[in-house]
Amino acid sequence: MSAENFSDEFNLLDSIDATTTNDPHRIEHYGPIVENLNQIFQRTFNDENHRKSMADCQVFWERLRGTLEGMLIPVPLNEKSSIPYTRIMRGLILLMRNLAAENQEIPQKLLLQNLVIRCFLHTTSEFVIDTPLIKHLYIASLTCIYNMQQNHCTVDMSTFPALLQFFQYPYGIEFENGEGEEHFWLPYLFLFRIYLNNDEFSNAFFRDNETSQDDYYCLRDRIVFDIITTKFIRDQEDSFVVENGRSYLDDSKLKVTSTDLSVLDCISKSLTSASFGKYLRGLEDREPANFTKLLQILQLITTSKEDWNKYELTAIMSWCYPIIQRLESNDIPAFFKKGVNDYAPTVAIQLHSTLLSCLDIISDLCKFDHVRKFLISYDSVKTFISLLDIFQKNLLRINFLKGDGGTASDIKITDYQGNKIEDRLLIFNRVNANSFFIRADNFPNCKLVIIEILASLVYAHPEIQDQIRELGGLALILSNCVIDDNDPFIKERSIVCLKFLLKNNAKNQEFVKIMEAQDVVQDDALSKAGFEISVEKGGKVRLVSKKGDSENEISEIISVDED
Repeated sequence: MSAENFSDEFNLLDSIDATTTNDPHRIEHYGPIVENLNQIFQRTFNDENHRKSMADCQVFWERLRGTLEGMLIPVPLNEKSSIPYTRIMRGLILLMRNLAAENQEIPQKLLLQNLVIRCFLHTTSEFVIDTPLIKHLYIASLTCIYNMQQNHCTVDMSTFPALLQFFQYPYGIEFENGEGEEHFWLPYLFLFRIYLNNDEFSNAFFRDNETSQDDYYCLRDRIVFDIITTKFIRDQEDSFVVENGRSYLDDSKLKVTSTDLSVLDCISKSLTSASFGKYLRGLEDREPANFTKLLQILQLITTSKEDWNKYELTAIMSWCYPIIQRLESNDIPAFFKKGVNDYAPTVAIQLHSTLLSCLDIISDLCKFDHVRKFLISYDSVKTFISLLDIFQKNLLRINFLKGDGGTASDIKITDYQGNKIEDRLLIFNRVNANSFFIRADNFPNCKLVIIEILASLVYAHPEIQDQIRELGGLALILSNCVIDDNDPFIKERSIVCLKFLLKNNAKNQEFVKIMEAQDVVQDDALSKAGFEISVEKGGKVRLVSKKGDSENEISEIISVDED
């Protein structure tokens, strides 16, 4: 259909051009324009054939672009004229939204997505931004750009600063009694997710930069955390628990809505960006508490998804594993060198939550061969053995003694050598004796997850079997074949890891035989690992596989009931 068939539409655009050019302050000029615009908009909404014909007419798109550009007037409007001006701007954007649902190629070629952003930023630079009309203009802009970009996201990186300004608009905006909020979140999240699909945008968004912290990170932190992440945290505030000196996300309390799923989808896409790690490191320096909550959400996402591809797994490991490396080499050794009065309680909470989240992510992703190869290639066994050794020497071994009712009635606390701990201040900082709750200062559950990871790495890898022994890891695994309430089920995890370490490895078996002769190894641990001590003629001691032991090995850590 030719442009001649849209005479009413062209006449409307002529009227808008005349008004914005000659006298944009004359409020009486706007009334007929708003009325005619509403009629044309309704026709594109109700008449599918007319909408498709108009959407395929490039001349009309070009004319519409010219009118919108003409509305970017440099002279501020007065209070009365600003309202109908904004309504016309919104009406034209809604008109484009309807047309873009039928044709994305023409508006993208004309870069109209950039013009929509310019129009919105121009309007909010001239008028009060937190008004219902401006909010409606923003929602119209979101849906319009989404329709233009939904099939293929085209990003003009020269407009990147304007994009950041556009996406940070909701920061600080309040929705009275939830009015309009449900119409805002999904378009916002859908559009931001589309832009994250563009690698150039995503990498630029999260990339580190040498500009000042305030200039570079303010808008990004507002978008990623204060707007998107905080939406999920606010909706799920009961799930983010800080109690008894621990911080964690209790996923059993989650009540996820469709909006929350869209938030998680945006974060899921973000965490696989090639430059996400740099942003995450900066956020930890700027806002440690925000970093902790975001990392807990990252843990939830990565451990809930089963179909990560190799590129995504590499991206996740590229930010997750370096955090563990830094904690192992710097932060955790420094923590244990300090006295109990030399650090704030929040330091231990931060360290424990950060480490446990990253360990849990890696432990879960070790089900992928690609991740195991990644860790082995980066010589991660050294890091995990070193971290396990630090914890072995510094953590208290805690056993809650249960009374007749099955509840804890007393506590037995020793060091890794079995010596009773008498330091009351140290005990107070590590465990709440009244509620029988272990504080973050004793890093609960960390050792058992490290051993889970080592078991995944050593399975069917003879070179890792030898490396763990040579690094002193075999002795560490043996020493954790005990019940310890600081790491529930660590005995069972250690037994599984021990089984993998001893499988077809004579040197490891000889090492364990020597340890057993020194009464270091518990016989029941060896038995559950599938081995037993055999005394041959002449008194020679050998470690042998138990007869009838199942050869049905597993490649993932299993849970076994405690004795």
